[in-house]
Amino acid sequence: MNKKTIAAASRILLVSGLILLLWSAAVRIDVNRKLDLRQALVASRTIPPRTQITDNDLAELMIPASYLQDRTLNDRSELIGKYTDIQGSIPAGSPFYREMIKDESELPDSPYLQLKEGQSAYTMKADIAKLGGTLSPGQRVDIYATFESNRERPVTGCLLENVRIIAIKDYRGLSLDDPESTGTVDMVILAVNDEDISMLTLSEKTGDVRLFASNRTYSTGSEATRPESSDALEWLFSTED
Repeated sequence: MNKKTIAAASRILLVSGLILLLWSAAVRIDVNRKLDLRQALVASRTIPPRTQITDNDLAELMIPASYLQDRTLNDRSELIGKYTDIQGSIPAGSPFYREMIKDESELPDSPYLQLKEGQSAYTMKADIAKLGGTLSPGQRVDIYATFESNRERPVTGCLLENVRIIAIKDYRGLSLDDPESTGTVDMVILAVNDEDISMLTLSEKTGDVRLFASNRTYSTGSEATRPESSDALEWLFSTED
């Protein structure tokens, strides 16, 4: 094969290569146009159920616009700090759909996430008669009890001061702000110290326990503390002897 033939063959291969490259680019552009690729946030890993989402869980990827519906979240501020649904994980590479993402308050066990070290959640059955004023989650209350005794008058006093309400629910266990809630208080969940659980349980069994809005309604100081002096506590502990 002479030099002219080799040169001609090289030119043909070069032109063919350029044509193929241009054709591939044109096909790619046409495919991208038809797919309407958009930059989106997807899961960088498989995120387990009930997991708080961090920036490291997010990755950017070009995906077809048809996958980015009104149900998808594509803003970091809408995702970071939120939680995955308690019943399902988010696969790696998946967009974030609204129904997969929950605020902390929307998790079924959200009240227990608000407990501090050494605290337990105490659920108290309550009706309007036992609630001293309108109460709401985050508010502080004082717990009072009245006990019948062999004295002339019942024994009444404070059991705990500055107790934080972490949830208020109806008889179905739904928060009162849930659209499907009855709106009627059935139980109040309180953050109390572990050692006071038995005292509160005994108080409810032997007396009448009520909640009253504290004058430190949204205090951030010490909480769920026993008062320095209480006839009710003295009487209650004396009956245990």
